[in-house]
Parts: sequence; structure tokens; C-alpha cells
Amino acid sequence: MELELAFAKQIQKQGWELLISQEALVIEAPSQLEACRFVRAATHCLAQWAVKLNCIATLVRYPGCRRPYRIPAVMAVNYCEDILTMNTTPLITTSSLQIGEMQLSPELLKVFGRWIENPEIKGGIIRLGDERQIVLSQASAAICQGSLEEACRRKREDYWYLQSLELMRQQTQQESSFLFTWYGTMKRSEGFPKFTSQYRVIKDSLGNTYQVSENVGFDLVRTLPTAL
Repeated sequence: MELELAFAKQIQKQGWELLISQEALVIEAPSQLEACRFVRAATHCLAQWAVKLNCIATLVRYPGCRRPYRIPAVMAVNYCEDILTMNTTPLITTSSLQIGEMQLSPELLKVFGRWIENPEIKGGIIRLGDERQIVLSQASAAICQGSLEEACRRKREDYWYLQSLELMRQQTQQESSFLFTWYGTMKRSEGFPKFTSQYRVIKDSLGNTYQVSENVGFDLVRTLPTAL
């Protein structure tokens, strides 16, 4: 939790911003001096977060910079290997997240921190504005059809049974936290997927609204129900 809290505290300061792409965690600092101080104080922390967010590196930029500070994720891996040779507990875990392009916020980082500390959680995050899947935990691969990277390009309408989707939209308007069961349309050899997950809506400090899910049940049914 220390890494997550450090990031959350930092980006709440005026002039700081965090972004993420498929390749890099990008931190926008308000000045070159602030960027330099931050990199010196948190180099290993920044490398660790690149690993945990499945990025190649962390980039720290500032206004007018031509070459941002670049902290490769491999720095954390090498550091971890050095620690292992001393027979002590490594500082990073093997868990990872599949993340689409998005804007990070303290609220999302808290969710990431929970999943990283509990890698068995089959979690996902939907951006409610366009109902696109933007984050999946590594454990979700066990119930996800196709790769996690492919899944993070889909919208709910691409793989949800229409009746399930309409009920979910109604439920989301009425409650911010609830248990919900829905059916998927991407048929597998054994049948159609049936998911049961705990959902909660979060609104972050950047004005975005997301729905966080944690799966608690999965099954396959031979046919989709005619009515829900």
C-alpha cells in the first residue's frame, strides 16, 4: 500500500498529472526542479509501479522538456533479483494488470493497490462514459475469453447479452454498490458464460466515472435465458 499511497499523495498536488498507455506510466511534473527531485527520491518506487502496471517504463516529464526522465521497469526486476540472492523477501509481486489507455487518478490507484496485494481477485474496471473495459486483473484471464489485451478493447455491448446489459444499466442508475449476475454472448464449446460479480461505482477527482467489479461466481449454461 505504501507505493499506492505515495502516488496518490503526489498527484493530488497542484500541477501534477498521471497518464498511462500500453507502454509507459507517464508523470507530468509542474517544473524541471520538481521532476528532478521526485525522480531522485522515488526512482525504485517508479520502476516498481511500471512493473505492477505492466508497463515498460515510467516517464517523468515537465513543461518544455525534450527528453523526459525514463525509469525502466527492469530496474525493479534487477533490484528484486539482488534481494533474492540475500534470502530476503522481494519488494515486488508477480501480479500484474492489463490496462488500456486511460488517465490515472488516486481513486483508481487505490483499486490497483488492492488487486496487486490480492492477486487472486478477478477484477475489472469499466469506464461508464462509453462502457469500455479498461482494466483487468491477471486473475481474470481464468474466466476471460481471448487475451486480456483483447478484452480491454471491448465495450459491454460487444459481449454482454442485451437483456443483461439493459438490467445492469437500470441497476447502476439506482444503486452504487450491488451484486449482479449477467450472461455473455461469446459462446464457448461448453456453452454461454454466466458471471456473478460485486459492482461499485466510483467517481474520481478528474471527473471520470467508473464501475469496479470483482467476480465471485462463474458458470457455463447451454442456452441463454429468454427472460431475466
